[in-house]
Amino acid sequence: LGELCQKNGTLLLIDTVCSLGGVPLFADKWGIDAIYSGSQKCLSAPPGGAPLFLSERAMEKIQSRKGPPATYNLDLNLVGDYWGWYGK
Repeated sequence: LGELCQKNGTLLLIDTVCSLGGVPLFADKWGIDAIYSGSQKCLSAPPGGAPLFLSERAMEKIQSRKGPPATYNLDLNLVGDYWGWYGK
């Protein structure tokens, strides 16, 4: 599926809220561009955490947005600046 998405210029997003940590997940091998999860389900961690994975393709897409997102909560450029993703 990841290869098909790449050939068609789209990103592959995977919801792993109920599976992260419980079943094998090979993001690079499967061509996954973005993965999100929650901390409480399979990870059995305290609530509030939200693991996030972004491939290089996903990061490039985020950084090359033509316009701002509808809300700052969805602005991963802002989040990335805060966490130092871009080396700034």
